[in-house]
Amino acid sequence: MFWRSDRDKKQMWRAFSDDLRMRIAVADARGEGSCRVLAKRFGVSWEYVRKVRQHRKKHHHAARRP
Repeated sequence: MFWRSDRDKKQMWRAFSDDLRMRIAVADARGEGSCRVLAKRFGVSWEYVRKVRQHRKKHHHAARRP
């Protein structure tokens, strides 16, 4: 997933950080909310949270693929 930098008028897209992915995975593992609740909390789409959740459940970790 990518996000737009508000500071850049060219609307450059950047990848989400691994730190953000890990914080989402930890919050999800602790049961701190639904995909939509976590998405709002972290400022990402609920689809991205769902993707992180599915990856964590399938691979038993939240690290991104190399």
